[in-house]
Amino acid sequence: MQSLINPQTPRLCPDGYTKYPPTPCYPFHWMKDNMQAGTITDIDGFTIDENKEKVTGLIQKREYHVADYNLVVDGKEVRDVILHREEEKEWKLRHKISSILDVPFYLALWPVDYPLKKADALIKPVIVFNIALKNDVLNFSTEFLGDTNELTKFIRKLRNGRSFGSIKKLNVATTMMECYLATKTNDPWPGNLDAAIWNKEKEVITAIIEFKTHNYPQYPISSQYFGQWEGDERRYRALHIMQKHLAIVSSKPKFIYAIWGTDKSHKEIKLQTIDNLKPKDDKYVKRPVFTDATTKDFTREVLCYI
Repeated sequence: MQSLINPQTPRLCPDGYTKYPPTPCYPFHWMKDNMQAGTITDIDGFTIDENKEKVTGLIQKREYHVADYNLVVDGKEVRDVILHREEEKEWKLRHKISSILDVPFYLALWPVDYPLKKADALIKPVIVFNIALKNDVLNFSTEFLGDTNELTKFIRKLRNGRSFGSIKKLNVATTMMECYLATKTNDPWPGNLDAAIWNKEKEVITAIIEFKTHNYPQYPISSQYFGQWEGDERRYRALHIMQKHLAIVSSKPKFIYAIWGTDKSHKEIKLQTIDNLKPKDDKYVKRPVFTDATTKDFTREVLCYI
């Protein structure tokens, strides 16, 4: 069966540099694999209107092989392929979040490694679908087909016509498209939401989580803190707006900043509650071993903190 690719492995952008190799965000999967109550999901990108302090759209991203183009342009087939390999409840939760916020929900597709690798066989390699839920069935309808120009216009429109005068250099991303948008345009891919925790009983988002990877072995986790690194202000501001918007239309979720280390010397994960873009309190949770498939204790402790 043909498939769409969910790019999750961080890679160096062209001309990007990191002192230590980029590491996948394990904590999300630690939690997802061990959720006893509630549901967890991520959102690949969300746009905001900074003046109105509102979220304006949610977007997931996937890649495809050029040979699969006929599959990709068919919304029903795309839905069937995605739900064959991914959990339907996660996609419905993302749609639920978009409904609570009263914003559209999209899926953006482009060829693997495009536009670093050109898709010369295709005139319009970028496809964006609008995702709706009707009678408890997800429906994917084509929003537009185009190229990088159309994608940047689409992102800019979701931001209510706003482009950025300056963009933080992007060294690592999961797709070459994100690298391209951050270096060749003023319309970067929207910031993502690492994790959203859904409380089934109360039917509310109880927490939004930003996982911060710390891969400097010479520095302990205790030395790291929210707001430490320059250039992340715009990202945190967007998460703050997500929190405020949810507080208005539903209930205010906790904003959790979770610092985890990749070195064997990093034995703990530092959790900070962020209130009005200021760290409120700290808690340390034992970090699971990377190869350990049972991380229930970690998940339970994080949920208790939330």
